[in-house]
Amino acid sequence: MNVRMALAALLIKEILGLSDREVVESMIENPYFQYSPGFKSFQTKAPFSASLLTHFRKRLPREVVMSLNDKIIELAQNSMRRKMILRQTEAASRPRIQIQVRQKIPEQF
Repeated sequence: MNVRMALAALLIKEILGLSDREVVESMIENPYFQYSPGFKSFQTKAPFSASLLTHFRKRLPREVVMSLNDKIIELAQNSMRRKMILRQTEAASRPRIQIQVRQKIPEQF
């Protein structure tokens, strides 16, 4: 198990309040939970044993996992803000096309 997979599994565990076995079962059933640790395709077998989470949890306590999660969210929000600012800047720098509509004056009888 690589660090990315271990971190993803621990985040799933802490955020959803699952047991180690429930995390493994969820990763088998849910394609989104397989995407975050970087699986190339959908897996139908357990990616690791539930007992392996104990090993990683000792090395990465809950506080560290949640701190990493907060940092990931912060970085994602900053990235979204930068993209929005870039789009607004690009939109402001584009030349504006003005179309004038002339109304036809009805002829009087």
